[in-house]
Amino acid sequence: MEIRSLKLTLLVLPVLLAGCSAEARRGNTVRPAPARPLSSVARTPAARPLHSVQSLAGVEAHYRVRPGETLLQIARRCNTDRDTLARLNDLAHKPLRPGRRLLLPTRTILPAMPTTGVVLNIPERGLYVFRKGRLLARYPVAVGRPTWQTPRGKFTIDRMVLDPIWLPPEAMVKREGTKEALIPPGPRNPLGDRWMGWGHTQVGFHTTYTVSCIGHAASHGCVRMYPEAGHRMFTQVFVGMPVYSLYQPVKIGRDGERVYLSVSPDIYHTGLASYSAIQKRLTAAGLSARVDSKQIRQIAARQDGYPHLVASLAAGTQVAAR
Repeated sequence: MEIRSLKLTLLVLPVLLAGCSAEARRGNTVRPAPARPLSSVARTPAARPLHSVQSLAGVEAHYRVRPGETLLQIARRCNTDRDTLARLNDLAHKPLRPGRRLLLPTRTILPAMPTTGVVLNIPERGLYVFRKGRLLARYPVAVGRPTWQTPRGKFTIDRMVLDPIWLPPEAMVKREGTKEALIPPGPRNPLGDRWMGWGHTQVGFHTTYTVSCIGHAASHGCVRMYPEAGHRMFTQVFVGMPVYSLYQPVKIGRDGERVYLSVSPDIYHTGLASYSAIQKRLTAAGLSARVDSKQIRQIAARQDGYPHLVASLAAGTQVAAR
């Protein structure tokens, strides 16, 4: 792997309360209720980003393809997902050839920076774990389908279970004809072997044995993770830890005098990743006159979620915070 230092930026910004000590149970029955169809959802106010121009984390890194490797194998090894890797390297409908140098999504614009908490950005299909002002990790995930959306807002991890027993939710039984029967721990269990539930929703983070779904809107509202990622995250979070579920397909970041833009797929078809919506964000930040509209259209079309340099500011230039 041709990866330079992957140290993530240390971040300090006092925001939210930490929770109590960790609690883990083994073999408890979990019956996650899928998020209801959009038409019946009472919207929870979404947790807002702290600033419209946010911080960057990570450094640029590359990977050289080895003979016999698949894109999914590379994505999993490099802690990303197959879809993002393909978009970033223009690999749609193209063969993956040995020796090719791939750009990895190891640099990112942070959607929010709590002192302690988990930040999920749904369009990005990625989550961030913060503890005591430090960014501990970023993980690729699968989120809810457009018809079973992952809820947005502020939540709390209220339950952590090792080797959960799954009972299909009533909504899945009624809508999809799923058999109402207990599924014991093992490879047939949709919850994998780690469950981190969100309070008052019966939605949660969990591992999955169907690793090809990572990077997609594929679940009934829950947030799926690679097994190894879920195992690491299970040691980083605790019962009582805040969860911020956001929907930010467009992020603007600043690193010194450089301004970056990233656009992820608008998987719930909100219109927030359209060219006009991006221009409104740039105008609100006082940046619209400093960017190239043609480049902005290209970034909006790619939707690869990567921070692209769009402007260089003079030293001391102020941009709008909101």
